[in-house]
Amino acid sequence: MSNLDNILKKITGEAEAKRETILNQAREEAQKILEAQRIKVDNQREQAIRKAEEEGKNIVNRLIAGEKNKIRNEILMAKQGILDRVFSLAKDDFKAYPADSIIKDIEKAKEELPDGEWELILPKRYEDDLNLQKLNVKFDESLSSGFKLIQGNVVYNYDYSIFVDAKREDIEGEIAEFLFSSKEV
Repeated sequence: MSNLDNILKKITGEAEAKRETILNQAREEAQKILEAQRIKVDNQREQAIRKAEEEGKNIVNRLIAGEKNKIRNEILMAKQGILDRVFSLAKDDFKAYPADSIIKDIEKAKEELPDGEWELILPKRYEDDLNLQKLNVKFDESLSSGFKLIQGNVVYNYDYSIFVDAKREDIEGEIAEFLFSSKEV
């Protein structure tokens, strides 16, 4: 029996050695699989982090651009408000135009127009001015500044606020540049 025991020991030893080899190979293979999965997960994590950082930067850039646009629009609105105020003040100045100046403007306008009988219409606020009462004049509350000359069916409107509105488009850029340029004088 000793031969049989030796053979059994040998077979058992070889089986044990094979089992150990197979287990070691399985452990190594498991380690390789785990390491590959760890690397894959690390790469995916890094990609996710990079993507999140990139998306975060994009969001921040969009927010910054939106705020810059909002600020730019507010500045433009403020500048437009200032320009509106400048033209409004110009119209107000014409509303307070002195009578002697308006008489000069009337005389100058008549020189450029055909000869004949004229009807003069002035803003109501000039009604008490003695120099203007000498002229053939009517007063109109709807006229805010300037005057109108009427000859027959033709009305020549010299309403200064209309002139300011008409010239606004032509001169608004120059006024804006003057008001808002950053150049020191």
